[in-house]
This record gives sequence, structure tokens and C-alpha cells, in this order.
Amino acid sequence: MNMMIEGMLKAGHSVHVLAINTNKYFFKKNEIPVDYRSKTHLETIYLDLSPRLIEALKCLLTNKSYHVQRFISTEFKQKLKQILLNNQFDIIQIETIFLTPYIPLIRKHSGASIVLRAHNIESLIWKRLAGNTKNPFKKFYLNHLASTLEKYEIDHISQYDGIIGISKIDTGHYQNITAGEIPALTATFGLNIDDYSCSKNKHENPSLAFIGALNWLPNSEGLHWFLKNIWPEIRQHYPDINFFIASKNIPQWLRKFSSEQIKLLESVENAKEFIAAHSIMVVPLLSGSGIRIKIIEGMALGKAIISTSVGAEGIEYIEGENILIANHKDEFLQSLKKCLTNIGFMEQLRINARKNIEKNYNANNIIKEVELFYQQIIKI
Repeated sequence: MNMMIEGMLKAGHSVHVLAINTNKYFFKKNEIPVDYRSKTHLETIYLDLSPRLIEALKCLLTNKSYHVQRFISTEFKQKLKQILLNNQFDIIQIETIFLTPYIPLIRKHSGASIVLRAHNIESLIWKRLAGNTKNPFKKFYLNHLASTLEKYEIDHISQYDGIIGISKIDTGHYQNITAGEIPALTATFGLNIDDYSCSKNKHENPSLAFIGALNWLPNSEGLHWFLKNIWPEIRQHYPDINFFIASKNIPQWLRKFSSEQIKLLESVENAKEFIAAHSIMVVPLLSGSGIRIKIIEGMALGKAIISTSVGAEGIEYIEGENILIANHKDEFLQSLKKCLTNIGFMEQLRINARKNIEKNYNANNIIKEVELFYQQIIKI
């Protein structure tokens, strides 16, 4: 989201940001630089998204999407209405399908074209989580969440004037739903490559690294699977290797894995420095959708990355050339062996990874494509 905001500002456009500030990803507005707040006209509304049993049961009985219902807020509606009455916009970009319920209010008070910025296929995340769950009651409920959310996507996607997917997979999904009747663009995450110094890999005392928010279920699920099923074999074959895990609010289940070889870091001031400090980055996702921004950042920093196919989904890559794909224990071990025993291979892997980012993930180029798309949307 910030890439899009900064990119539009840099291109000379006026941007107004209304953000939901949640208990899950809470931030103090006064800690955001004054200059940033000023140029983005940043306004926030707090919303507690903690699960509520009664509301969840109501949605279960009425077959409504609990995910969507949680984002409906009277206070947010009032703030949105106030902004629309006091400003004129060409484009209103809605981040994620969850904010779709606010479209009628936008239509009533604005003539702007409305675009969905799809960060991932939300229903697919929950389908995959359900598929990986053995508990029958949990599986039933996760399938219910997935099916009601998918139905909501299908029933409401036609309300948008345009769709911007973060990957070709995501864009294709929504184009299939709309039969191609709504203009769509794939605009992935991009970065300023000059901000990412490609450091040399450390071949002495090589280490693995994982970084990600563990209050996002696919991250938590994938890391737990890796530690239970893959890490013991890695330790057996490579007893000197260390595994560094960085995440805010480390859950209790993960603390039990803490050891001399598994180092937990709850406070990382600079994610880029953390990634750059380690030889190999692992992304062991089993579910999820969209793209993993940390993979793109890791590639920009010249890291050797080992990911599951789900983790690397949506990213432009060539397996074995700029990333290694491993979905099973033996594949992870084989990939690690390639990196640790063949320094030349790992060096070429990281060089190719950097080139891939320079070619496909330049923020300036992506913003230009979005600008052109917006111009076409406004003319319609």
C-alpha cells in the first residue's frame, strides 16, 4: 500500500488515505512522521477485529461472510462520508474485498471510479488452511469461512469499475469471475532497487532466516510445519547451522522451540538488515495467496531463497536459477546441500535473484502502468 501511495505522490498526484487501524496491526498515529501524515492527509479509524463468538455464530446461521461483517463500522462510514463531502476524487482505491460494503456510500457521495486493489485471493487462503487442517470441527468452520467469502466475492465484484491484482494469478481469478467485463491490471509490489544494497553472502557459519508476521495464519502454520518436520532433519545433516526467526509478538508455541540453534528475535529495527545478515532465507508456506513481499526484498538483497511453491506463488521466477523450490523434507535438504556445498552455485543464484528484481519489480515502472490504467478507467 505504501509503495502505491509514495508512487502516486512522486508522480504528482494528490492522495488522501483513510485507514482502518486494527488491534491486530495497531499503530500510533503520532509516531508516523508529520510530513508523511501531511502529504497523505492520513486519517484513521480504530476497529477491534477480535473474534466474537456471537457474531460468528450469527454469520454461520445466516450464511454470511464473517470476514466481511467484521469490517463494517458506523464510525468508519461517518468519516468516509465526511471526506467524500469535502473532497473530489477521480479514483477511490479500495484495499481488499473486505471493504466492499462501503461502495454504496461512495457511489452516493462521489462520482469517482472505484478500483479494487486485490492483495490476494482471500477465499483461497481459507480454502488452503481448511485443506491443511485435520481437526474435523475446525475444518468444517474454515470451509464455511472460505465458501461464504468466495460467494461474497462472486456476488459483489461487479460493483467495481476496475481491478488491480498483485499477481497474474489473482488478476486472472477475478477476470474469470467477471468474464473479463471489468477492466483489470496486474500491478505487483515494486521497490526502488537503489534502496537495496546487494551484500555478499556469508559462507562461514551459514545461517537460515525467516521473517514474517506470525499473527497471519499462513505464516504461523508454515513455520510450525517447518520446525516440526524439516528442521530436525536439517539439524541432523548440518549440526552447525543456526536458524534465526524474526517476528513481532512471538507466540507461545514458538517460544518452546527456542534453543541454541533456533534464535528468536522479537524486535528487529531494520528488516532489510536482518535479511542481509543471513545466508539463506526460507519461506515454508503451505497456504496463503497473493505474493510474499519478503521474497522480493530478499531477492533484491541478493539472498539465496528456498521456498515452497505456495510461498513463491505469484512471483516471476525460474526455479533453480534465481530461487529454489522445496515442498518436502528431501527437497529442502537437497536445496540446502546445493547452497552449502557449492559456493559458486549460491553466488550465481543470488546474482540472478537480484537481476530478476531489477527487471520485473521496479516501482517506478509499476506506478506508470497504474497511472495509465487509471486514466483509462476515468474515461470509461
